[in-house]
Amino acid sequence: EIPPPSEVLTQLGPQFQSPDLVFYQGRGCNKCHKGYKGRVAIHEVLTMNEDLRIAITEGASAMQIETIAREQGMKVLLDDALEKLRTGLTTPDEVLRLLGPQVLNG
Repeated sequence: EIPPPSEVLTQLGPQFQSPDLVFYQGRGCNKCHKGYKGRVAIHEVLTMNEDLRIAITEGASAMQIETIAREQGMKVLLDDALEKLRTGLTTPDEVLRLLGPQVLNG
């Protein structure tokens, strides 16, 4: 367990600044000194349904399509990264490396 890395969390956005988040750091090994073993993917899956089909057919914007998908339970990359961070499968530094700084919409 490590203290919250505030600079990294600020770049990742407000959902990563929850006081109930616990952060972990790998122990490291003699080869890489990073503490990672294996690979863990961060996923984003869009399941097509009738509402999405209609929106796409009618020329909806990417933002409108994402809104519909999220209302129906789609998890975006950031959501999956946060879930893997909560379970200790990855670190804030690794999420930032993979996804880059997050710009807030609106």
